Amino acid sequence: MGARASVKAVMAATAVLLMSPLAQAQDFYSGKTIVLYAGQPPGGGIDNEMRLVAQFLSRFIPGEPQIQPRNMPGAGGVTLGNYLYASATADGLTLGMPGRAGFVLAPIGDDKTARYDVRRFTWMGSAASTNFIFWARNSSGLKSVADLRALKRELNVAGSGATTSNSIVPEILARYEKFPFKVVRGYPGMAPAVLSLERGETEAIFSDRASIRPDMIASGLVTPLFQTFAMEPNLPVIDTLLTDVRERELIGLLATPMRLGLALIGPPGMPEAQTKILREAYGRMVRDAAYQEEARRRNFDVGTPNDGEAIAAYLSKVISGLSPEVIAEYKSFVERN
Repeated sequence: MGARASVKAVMAATAVLLMSPLAQAQDFYSGKTIVLYAGQPPGGGIDNEMRLVAQFLSRFIPGEPQIQPRNMPGAGGVTLGNYLYASATADGLTLGMPGRAGFVLAPIGDDKTARYDVRRFTWMGSAASTNFIFWARNSSGLKSVADLRALKRELNVAGSGATTSNSIVPEILARYEKFPFKVVRGYPGMAPAVLSLERGETEAIFSDRASIRPDMIASGLVTPLFQTFAMEPNLPVIDTLLTDVRERELIGLLATPMRLGLALIGPPGMPEAQTKILREAYGRMVRDAAYQEEARRRNFDVGTPNDGEAIAAYLSKVISGLSPEVIAEYKSFVERN
């Protein structure tokens, strides 16, 4: 009996050694917990979409690990980016959704607090490109871009950081198109910025639809004036408003994170097998009918998903193609007080 038991033990150990890395990774997730971070405080669009991913992703991962949602806000996603880049273990059990422009563009703007290279993260994918819309509060009296161009007073626009699109895009338009925007920077996230709009502290915001509560739209509290991509019917696209070549390049740079969408990422150097499993699981999730139904119900972007490898390649191409002049001017906006 002892000899037989020894033979069985050797056979079992040999079988484990002969398992492919992918098979071992599939077994690896059984009984484990994945910690999934959002790079913004609770309550905003990034936090809410992270929690939707936490709700659905597990069922598409072999072994169905638990997924624990957490928040690590700070500097428009930069704090979480630093953590994932240098401190998190690259074992497939720590993932994040840091954000869009603040996270992606901070290193380009030479932000000394951003201690990472976005090209080195392990990109899992995103559900769709994110369409940012310029919303005006009803108290502003604005109903169209023509009204905006004719406005003779300053319009306070809510911003949430030095590197975020909701701060910099309106400032670019103010510089080049002479729109009467005064961006109020410093709100600690999109949710507080939207709250300022609701309270009347500010009268406009440049944000994704998911960050604006449906009742704010339905009640007429806010009106959309223009959008980044041609996704909303009968709404002007920002590209048609631009009159300067440099302005177009700057807006194109700021639109890059929106085109990527709100991506799911892991630390650099994750094992190939875990990366493959998580990329495939995320891809199946964002194409799942139940996920898409819930995403639409919450006003999240649903469209053509972006896979992780394509995102990494696109980022490398964009970053390598930036001119020093565009980078310098982008930095001038980031460094404004």
